Amino acid sequence: QHMLRQGHAVADVAMAVGSNSPVICPAKAEVADALPKGVEFDCVDTPTLLERSSFEGGEMVLPNGARYAMIWWPHKAAPNAQELERFDEAKAAGVPVVMAHRGEDAADVFAVSGLQPRVSSMGEIPSFTQRKVGDNEIVFAFNDADEARQFDLCFRMDGKAAQAWHPTTGKAKKLSGSVGEDGCSRVVLNLAPYESRFLVFDDAMKFEGTQAKAQSASQLADPPLAALDDNWAIHFTAHDGVNTKLAKSPLFDLASSDNPEIRHFAGTATYRNTVTMRRKDLRSGQSIMLNLGQVESVARVKVNGEEMGTVWTAPYTVDIRPALRRGKNTIEIEVANLWVNRLIGDAALPDTSGYVPEDKFGYRAADNVPDNIMPDWYIANRPPPPGPRRSWATQYFQQADDPLIPSGLIGPVTVTQKVP
Repeated sequence: QHMLRQGHAVADVAMAVGSNSPVICPAKAEVADALPKGVEFDCVDTPTLLERSSFEGGEMVLPNGARYAMIWWPHKAAPNAQELERFDEAKAAGVPVVMAHRGEDAADVFAVSGLQPRVSSMGEIPSFTQRKVGDNEIVFAFNDADEARQFDLCFRMDGKAAQAWHPTTGKAKKLSGSVGEDGCSRVVLNLAPYESRFLVFDDAMKFEGTQAKAQSASQLADPPLAALDDNWAIHFTAHDGVNTKLAKSPLFDLASSDNPEIRHFAGTATYRNTVTMRRKDLRSGQSIMLNLGQVESVARVKVNGEEMGTVWTAPYTVDIRPALRRGKNTIEIEVANLWVNRLIGDAALPDTSGYVPEDKFGYRAADNVPDNIMPDWYIANRPPPPGPRRSWATQYFQQADDPLIPSGLIGPVTVTQKVP
């Protein structure tokens, strides 16, 4: 989030959303087919269009430095007189303007005007957003598929080279790539399922070598060393101190269990298993990754008692090579889940707390002041009265028949040799 708050957003198109109430800015997916692939848009309301924008160099410019190569009126209804006058001023200043109510097509006008997407490819393009910080450009790229993908991309960044920055560790890595005579920075970006990366473009940076060769999804996968499908010892420690244990268990979604203690579990579950490593597996010196598969929601990994790291977002992978040794190795994974399933389970049980929730929601603070006094046990900072429920809240948003959410370490868990 820190990176995405720097500078200002970069987009090719200013979508004039008008001033009618409510003013709605559509999601990217809703207008994806209306713009060329790799073209981003920002929504601009009428006060910004009329009072804060200026035109220079064939672009619309805002005070924060944002520049737009085209203006798009996407509505079927005509703009009002002031908006129409402003669009005419933009055209006179050399800014392409698309008027959808006149039947004009945004993609056609973009192409006819000689504009080019900031990001392009002969193949797929990842989901992305861009920020400009001084003379530097920051691109956040995301693989929204459930398989590894390789993206052969052209970034129009005035000939700048780039580094890849890992979004969770902050580690920077030099990229292979090249800058063409047209100023296009060409990069091949490999992303695991649901993985993301920051690309930072800077005049001071240089690419390391030429572009990587194209690879298929199967070629991008790391070579497998072991699959930990079964024989898991699982210890459930609930928030209220209730413990449950399983031995020699496969991995599964806790919400699918027939045991209500597990099905509605909220807390930390500890998963233990072993993996045997051969001498040749460790000889190469390459990273060895523990891939956790699906995790709901946060996992902390230990190998042979040594802490390896915490993962909370895809891809759920940890480099465990530093702690591995020849022979048998102990894997311990602590997974903390959400308490939604516990609240759903409790909703079907009698409430002995003595508290009566109030459905009071309003825009003003006075609308939210409760009428009822809190129970004595709550005022005295004591536990609630004994009862079948394990949780308590001042407002309940779950019902007993709500669907449960995925929970725990679902996997599959594998050990792989990291491809250089």
